[in-house]
Amino acid sequence: MGKPSLQKVAVTGARGLLGSECVELCSKRGWEVVALSRNELDLEAFEDFPGILTGISPDAVIHCAAETNVDLCEREPAWANRINAEATGALARAAHQVGAKVVYIGSCGIFDGKKRTPYLESDLPQPLTQYASSKFRGEAECLTVDAGNLVCRVGWLFGGDTGQRKNFVEARRKEAATGKEMVSANDKWGSPTWARDAADRIVRLLEVDASGVCHVANSGIASRQDYVTAIVQTFEPGRLVEGVDSSHFPRSAPVPDFEALASERFDEWGIGAMPDWKDALRRYVTMAYRSLGD
Repeated sequence: MGKPSLQKVAVTGARGLLGSECVELCSKRGWEVVALSRNELDLEAFEDFPGILTGISPDAVIHCAAETNVDLCEREPAWANRINAEATGALARAAHQVGAKVVYIGSCGIFDGKKRTPYLESDLPQPLTQYASSKFRGEAECLTVDAGNLVCRVGWLFGGDTGQRKNFVEARRKEAATGKEMVSANDKWGSPTWARDAADRIVRLLEVDASGVCHVANSGIASRQDYVTAIVQTFEPGRLVEGVDSSHFPRSAPVPDFEALASERFDEWGIGAMPDWKDALRRYVTMAYRSLGD
């Protein structure tokens, strides 16, 4: 059964890829939604959190806001920890004071990448990067404040408006349109995930009052090369993307080679597996680019 008192939800990072989808889907549930962008909630101003949440008085807070620049976090670990861990703890404490459940958006990158089958909730996180370490500490902050809170680790997110700055699909479409040779890493693996499917699953977990850690990712595993190839062939059938090793793309952060996720917990709440990532990509492109076929 869902939580009977769930009527008002606050969403942080409300203009982001996942946050904006959560705002829309919560609204469709008939809940009152308070969208908190960085203008309404400064993650550095911990002292403001209690007053903000007291004024809103939400039943739940979906905390999507974070520092997601992995290489920046590697260079500035204190900043990463402040925004992704300390701010999460402060927000969770403020939410607890007003009786609100927190849904914290975690990362698929908190494992060491040595597995070759999807990571489950029971697998032990071993972060390799400062970003992943800060996100893992954020999980601990959230669940220490209230074991009834929920951590949703999400896969490689795609989607959003085609004008959105972090739209990975649109960036690859534009790259392919140049006609230049395309290359992508064939030694990095994960679970491409449509932000709308992730938001739908997060909202459903909130409805059944799920708690603890849950993995939220479209089904299946893809290399970066598989992923990029599937994107560009949606627009240009037959277009090839050459596979290269990840040393072709130098980074500050030692990101894990394998980040694919699957959930062993959905059955607890009577929720089935998420759709395959290729199906999700097709549905997203059909929705976002329908004008290209006109």
